Amino acid sequence: MVVLRGYSLAFCVALAACAPKPLRFTDAATERAADVVSESSADVVDDGPRDAAIDAIDATLDAIDGAVDGASDARDEREASAPDAGPIGNRSCAMDPTREDCRIVAVNPTGTFCVGVDETASNPMWNASPPLCGLSLSPFYVDAYEVSVARFRVFDALWVARALPAAIDARFANGTTLRVPLPPRTYLPEWNPTQTACTYSDTPSLDRDRHPINCVGWVLAMYFCAWEGGHLVTSTQYEYLARHNGATTTEGRAYPWGETGPDCALVHYGPCAGDDGLRTRRVGSLGATGSVFDLAGNVADFVADDFASYPTLAASACWTRSTRDPLCQPTLAGSHYARGSSHANSTELILRTVFRPSSASGDASAIRGFRCAYLR
Repeated sequence: MVVLRGYSLAFCVALAACAPKPLRFTDAATERAADVVSESSADVVDDGPRDAAIDAIDATLDAIDGAVDGASDARDEREASAPDAGPIGNRSCAMDPTREDCRIVAVNPTGTFCVGVDETASNPMWNASPPLCGLSLSPFYVDAYEVSVARFRVFDALWVARALPAAIDARFANGTTLRVPLPPRTYLPEWNPTQTACTYSDTPSLDRDRHPINCVGWVLAMYFCAWEGGHLVTSTQYEYLARHNGATTTEGRAYPWGETGPDCALVHYGPCAGDDGLRTRRVGSLGATGSVFDLAGNVADFVADDFASYPTLAASACWTRSTRDPLCQPTLAGSHYARGSSHANSTELILRTVFRPSSASGDASAIRGFRCAYLR
């Protein structure tokens, strides 16, 4: 196995992560050849055989260098020819970018739109009146799927090994930056996978690992997204994806899948059976909304914003740069919430695209998971 500064050649070629080129590759065979040449050189009058051996080694090393350079060039060509393939630096998925749950979708919002509903038409449970209109979003990338157990495992292995930064920045399109600390793995409000209905297990399972990770708190979810180069989806991004993205009317959709009421072929919620003995379903099991899955049901997705009710939001100190890339600026100690409802919900109203919870909690729970968004 050829080794470069602690990385296998297969790893380097697969990720094209070895540029700039090292001074030299070396493997056991070439080291032995060099040792033989060095030990015998004092006794050899004719330098021809030694020079030939060294030339052969150099030729082999040059060929390896060329292979790595070729892999790097191929990667660059793919990125240039497929600009919507997703952001560079999606770290856990970069370890296995062919895995199905690593899909990232490019979103190109156009025009302006509203979030919330008219007060006379709203249900008090929705906590979404009066509407806020004239909003717009910059183009962004978003995870097609809720973050899966398999995807979280790569992060968790580094967390266990204490190989993660103590804090990391999450950056948003409106210029906001949030410094997010890494919670202790023993801090139950952020990581509590032994609760009933949690999807994580210490032993990897091909089936179970395809489910969304849950029992994760808001700070840990935000840290994970920042570690992957993004941030938790904002509340406005979430409602745009569920309600407006690809919609045929300015009002948008009543549900992420359309206007018909929920059933188990459209959304995974209270009356529906889970997969693999769990209460959740595997990510991507049901039809997508604009290539984004599970914008209602399965697990509710944490959003980045601190919570504020719509009647007071426009005047709230958290609501900065309110029409372009709006965000109720997050704070670590804020009231955090999730959108989209979950497998535990049996009320169809909560599955509506306008619904926002009337109470907020950022603690780890079996009903909450998350997905990430990324700047473009």
